Amino acid sequence: MLHKYAKHAATLGRSAPARIVAVLIGVVAVLAPLQASAAAPGYDGIYPNDRYRPTCADLGGEPTGAGSVCLTDNSTLTYYADSSGWGKVEDLDKLELGEMLYQQYDPTNLSVSYHYSPVFDGEAETDIVYQEDSRGLDGAIGVTWCNDRVNGNNWRCDQTYVRIAGNGWFQKHGITCHETGHVVGLLHGFNTDPEIHYQDARLGCMRTGMVPPGSLGANNKYFINEVY
Repeated sequence: MLHKYAKHAATLGRSAPARIVAVLIGVVAVLAPLQASAAAPGYDGIYPNDRYRPTCADLGGEPTGAGSVCLTDNSTLTYYADSSGWGKVEDLDKLELGEMLYQQYDPTNLSVSYHYSPVFDGEAETDIVYQEDSRGLDGAIGVTWCNDRVNGNNWRCDQTYVRIAGNGWFQKHGITCHETGHVVGLLHGFNTDPEIHYQDARLGCMRTGMVPPGSLGANNKYFINEVY
């Protein structure tokens, strides 16, 4: 496949009960992040890792040539669904896409927002441009590629295109979750370190050889939060 964290109050002069309450609040404040943090997965499933680290391939406007997975430029994840022409994303498909993004990606360290006025050049380009069409897919359901790599950075892309075939594929959250995963650097099983089976359940929506589930899963959320 071509491929976003009480301050302890001063207790001086307080009664013993007040000091105890203040200390307990401090303990809770310290323990809460520890309880919420996820355990590290037993593999590295995000680009670049020790097994998969090609330079982010800048392919321009079409998915031709040897592509690669890249990282998006930062944690602010802006997107646009093509609204006209051959790549127009139908209204229902756009709704399903937005639902997936806000349910799966926005709860991570990535901050998802829609660009009603997309930016296609300069330093603040729209991060993801979604298109609905089968051209350039070569029989695949979807393809993701970097349109503009960040200047002077081998790993990050300023603008990424995601093209998914019509006929209802945009309404399958597993497909849009998978392709968006590549935008933020998530990998297939055969590119993880160490390699895991391409249909291993730990991959969540990054599974291949099937229509994947519409959920990132705990491991992919962990990887995103570690990088972004």
